[in-house]
Amino acid sequence: LFVTWMNHNMIEPVRRLEKSVVNFAKKSHDQANPDKLDYEDPQIHTRNEVESLADAVSKMTLDMRNYVKSILEAENRVEDMRTQVSQMDVIAYQVALTHVKNKAWYDKTKIRVDDDIAAGRARFGINMADLNRLKYINDNYGHEHGNDYIAGACHHICIIFNHSPVFRIGGDIA
Repeated sequence: LFVTWMNHNMIEPVRRLEKSVVNFAKKSHDQANPDKLDYEDPQIHTRNEVESLADAVSKMTLDMRNYVKSILEAENRVEDMRTQVSQMDVIAYQVALTHVKNKAWYDKTKIRVDDDIAAGRARFGINMADLNRLKYINDNYGHEHGNDYIAGACHHICIIFNHSPVFRIGGDIA
């Protein structure tokens, strides 16, 4: 009678629990999709420590799946933030009219170039451009045409110096 009771209430439920845990571990190994982290509940109803253990394992596997989902969601949020930061960098360091880098980016680049000069590894050239008759265009044809003149000049300078940074500093293009 004792052997039958042990088999029914301890040994067989522990075997079913072990089988479920081993199967879960096999399916979970290298699984990238948390929705596929399925635990097959062995349905143990022995009203003893084995049932308590089975319930704890079941809860733990559910917690693991939710934890993995939350990590993946956090990674997605981080990637979205990186994209937003990159877009904000474009906005923060680019002149909207000309799409060239602004004075703030020039100042950052100048620091790097100054360090390269001090270290003896700098190789660079500087070209300064001044747009003649801009005031005349603005006064006679309007600021919209003056903006077109500035944007067109920047475009041509960017084509000519396509492997170099181009900055608009104040009213100038450098």
